[in-house]
Amino acid sequence: MKAFARLMSWLFIPLFMPVFGLLIAMYYPAENESALRSTTSLYFMPPQFKLHILSLFTILSVIAPGFSLLMLKRQKRIESVEMDIKEERNFPIGITVVYCAMLGAFVWFQIPRGLVPEVIFSLPWAGVLASAIAGLINRYEKISLHAMGAGMLFGFIVAYYNTQVIFDVDLIIGIAILGGLIMSARMYLGKHTLRQSIMGYLLGFFTVFLMLTYFPSPNLLF
Repeated sequence: MKAFARLMSWLFIPLFMPVFGLLIAMYYPAENESALRSTTSLYFMPPQFKLHILSLFTILSVIAPGFSLLMLKRQKRIESVEMDIKEERNFPIGITVVYCAMLGAFVWFQIPRGLVPEVIFSLPWAGVLASAIAGLINRYEKISLHAMGAGMLFGFIVAYYNTQVIFDVDLIIGIAILGGLIMSARMYLGKHTLRQSIMGYLLGFFTVFLMLTYFPSPNLLF
């Protein structure tokens, strides 16, 4: 059981969750009222667009922050990349905010609006907001970042498929169950309490769901 909990912890590191969400939405069949338009469906985007977007998110939301964590560990600023000690988390979380903002700015200014679905533009800023709030909470209590990542994945799936007319409900149920398994694994390993896990999950879910639902909007742009 302990080996399974550790496997879950490493497979579903928070940094991976945005890429997991995009992979599911891009390659799991779903249709909306304009299914054949790549501007409204991640699934029907041209393959080269999918590869480009996935590469950007992988570099700036996984590889770059992960490399920074390894450097911090090498410099002995953190004991482990899991950041088990609350006081060690502030700087790495800040780095994550910066990388998410870089990704958001790059996508916003380099990809023409209307070329890809709006969720591509808002997802990085959801990461900025969730990480920033997690950093503030971490000053007072050790919030579960794994649970936050699981909540962000579920929030993304719910918000995105809410725009689709035809989709597999079992997928959403499966993602919800996955979130429960991730939180259970972290609690079983003694990394977090139930309160810390629920707090992280709700933060991740509502931040992504609300950001993808209401941002960007004309009222925020003008």
